[in-house]
Amino acid sequence: SASISATLLIALHGLEDMMSNFSSIGFDKVADTANIILLIPAAVSDFLAGTAWNSGAGVSGYYPNSGIDDVAFLNALIDSVAKQYAINTKRVYLCGFSMGGFMSERMACESAGKITAIASVSGTIGGGLTCNPAKHIPVAHFHGTADPTVGYTANQYGMDAEPLVEKWVQYNQCDTSPKHHRFADLAKDG
Repeated sequence: SASISATLLIALHGLEDMMSNFSSIGFDKVADTANIILLIPAAVSDFLAGTAWNSGAGVSGYYPNSGIDDVAFLNALIDSVAKQYAINTKRVYLCGFSMGGFMSERMACESAGKITAIASVSGTIGGGLTCNPAKHIPVAHFHGTADPTVGYTANQYGMDAEPLVEKWVQYNQCDTSPKHHRFADLAKDG
């Protein structure tokens, strides 16, 4: 219904990918039925790296698109959509893959006031960033231990996966005691 504010989900593609390719990952099928406005923006092409977010991820002192303010771009995108549509500002999410994951992490570090939570797949906090979020922010991180591009350990572009998770656990003051729930019990409890 038009009177119910929508969730905003921004999905960020990886290095050298395109929004048209990334849009085929299936989020639209969920968004169409779950009152979600889905945005899949395109990164600007970098002379050396191809399409790249200014995420703070780099190698050997080179950070793709370091002159592009993608944080401001994504913040302006959120503001623009919120002016045109009924957005629940407490339900603004970013997710990304690889460099899109690095950019999601940068947004958590620098725009925690606008973002409700982020999820990153194979992208950590870039080596060119100092991360000091303005507030606690939920972060989900997914990373394969055999990732040949963005290493789980010896990540040449930024933090390794486990220190990244530990940083967010400490920063967000998470309870590290495991919680176990059976799906059947969760369904009963609503």
